[in-house]
Amino acid sequence: MNAFFPITAKRALIDFIASRPLNAALFTEKAKLDESTAKYSTDGELSGPGYDAGGLPLTVSTDGVDAGVAYLGFSNPTWTNASFIGARYLEIYDRETLITYGVIDFGAEKSGQGADFTYKFPAKGGVIRI
Repeated sequence: MNAFFPITAKRALIDFIASRPLNAALFTEKAKLDESTAKYSTDGELSGPGYDAGGLPLTVSTDGVDAGVAYLGFSNPTWTNASFIGARYLEIYDRETLITYGVIDFGAEKSGQGADFTYKFPAKGGVIRI
């Protein structure tokens, strides 16, 4: 027996996610975000100069299907005059439902050095992939 997830269904899910009001929020390592993270919560969210709770709105920059994988990419979010310390994770979530659609672990804490702090999403292949 074979089972598969049709490309049209993958594309429909990506289109749905792209239609939602999405944000990028930053978290400290205390948050311990991973694949079990289901909803945005302020627990462990970053605080400090240049960062507001809830993060920044995301803008879809690319979407499509490549080799059977549907993908969605975003413009790079920039926190201006960022002097915060300890960003470990970036969470992509829906501002209305609070559902988490993606978590990026930086691998180590990052800091705003009093200048702009920009997270550069991968230029090709998107961030959310189905």
